[in-house]
Amino acid sequence: KMEWRDYHAEGGKYFDQMNENPLHFKVKGKGEFGLELENIIPSEGEVRLLGNRNTECAYYKIGLDVCKIELERQTASNYLPCKEPLDAMWRCYTENKYGESIRDAPRFTKQFEKKFYDCAFRTGTTLEACMNHFHDMVRAIYRSPQNKLCDWHQYQLAILQRNLIFKKK
Repeated sequence: KMEWRDYHAEGGKYFDQMNENPLHFKVKGKGEFGLELENIIPSEGEVRLLGNRNTECAYYKIGLDVCKIELERQTASNYLPCKEPLDAMWRCYTENKYGESIRDAPRFTKQFEKKFYDCAFRTGTTLEACMNHFHDMVRAIYRSPQNKLCDWHQYQLAILQRNLIFKKK
């Protein structure tokens, strides 16, 4: 017979596994009720990059959503016809710098890609509910040392500041 402590221990493991995303939390240590986690606050540039991409790439996201809804309405056996809008959305978010297809994503983003597929291509889920996993792919790239994504706002600000400095002289 399981006691309350046994249920609590199992629940703690479940919660720890649920929040093991290294892009959002870092482990502070082991606490009385499981792992103690600390939120990771994204940089201003990362937030701006994702916010701007949400706006710039909305066309492709809507196309993917419409494709998915239409296939579900037709009770299609797979979502392969939605590969084209998905790849277009990937290229838009990554400025064509990380492959022609989401399948070309760097290896360190694959865990988030799998979560995105598992969520987005489940019958009845909306794409909006699954975009956090897609954003995690972009976040992982942005935070990696191999990051080639450009925060255009920061880039334009640097050019403006440089021009102002040269005009002062």
